[in-house]
Amino acid sequence: MAIFFMRTSSVSRGAGRTATAAAAYRAGERLRDERTGEVFNFSGRTDVLHREIFLPGHFANGEAAWARERANLWNSAEQAESRANARVAREFLVVLPYELNAVQRVDLTRALSREIADRYGVAVDAAVHEPRPQGDPRNFHAHLLATTREARVDGLGAKTGLDLNGGQRFERGLSTGRAELFAVRERTGTLINDALRAAGLEVRVDHRTLVEQGIHREPKIRIPWGAYRAEQRGQYSDIAERVREAYRARSEARAQAAAPRQTQTGAAQMEALRREARESWLQLRQAERSEPAPVKQASASAGKGRDQDLGL
Repeated sequence: MAIFFMRTSSVSRGAGRTATAAAAYRAGERLRDERTGEVFNFSGRTDVLHREIFLPGHFANGEAAWARERANLWNSAEQAESRANARVAREFLVVLPYELNAVQRVDLTRALSREIADRYGVAVDAAVHEPRPQGDPRNFHAHLLATTREARVDGLGAKTGLDLNGGQRFERGLSTGRAELFAVRERTGTLINDALRAAGLEVRVDHRTLVEQGIHREPKIRIPWGAYRAEQRGQYSDIAERVREAYRARSEARAQAAAPRQTQTGAAQMEALRREARESWLQLRQAERSEPAPVKQASASAGKGRDQDLGL
């Protein structure tokens, strides 16, 4: 069964991260950070199935050639920021349906990347990863690493998209950042379902939260990769246990919160039945006072029925 998973996160200096390191890891390449002099070498990765840089559709072929080189693109992103806690990139992590074949998953990733590049006017560095050894064999996913600034012919411009602050969004008549995230999730779900439909598959995904779908349970637990690998090797993982304990606590809290609501619902239903029966009884009493004797006798048997109803 296809599942929907999309996570949006930022690459920030405040967290000790760099765009060059993030790009090198996701693409499985060797990149040098010109700002710090550090070299990030992930060229030994074998799980990167596809890597490609996308620019907004309004660029003609050959325009903005500087941004089509991974080292140039992400060193430019680093050099464009001066603050120590600057956000230098934004990532969209999307699970790709394992029901699709390799070509279809790449095509879907391309469609998603073009949508984001065109929507925000940014450069998107996409990488498709296959499941890791000893991991879930269905875990095909794409990392879409996007610049936080507009891509231009001669370099990066102003901040854009989700990286505009609230005041800037208001001035431009844009929706809130939260609403924008929901819009991106919805569009991603649509593109995934389009790909599934084009492949002749009946399965579909739903971008909505469980609550929005009317499903009242905790989302499935997700164990961090390092902790999962440790347990696969037979080692104890404190991180994995803490994640499970937090999940159990949330599940129990949800169940306890639901119990009073169910009790209250049951009590409310019983009270509604009693009220309805009381009103019916009053109506019949009123009818008895105003109707002749034969009708009273008929009402007597009706009264017995009312007693039976009240006893339910």
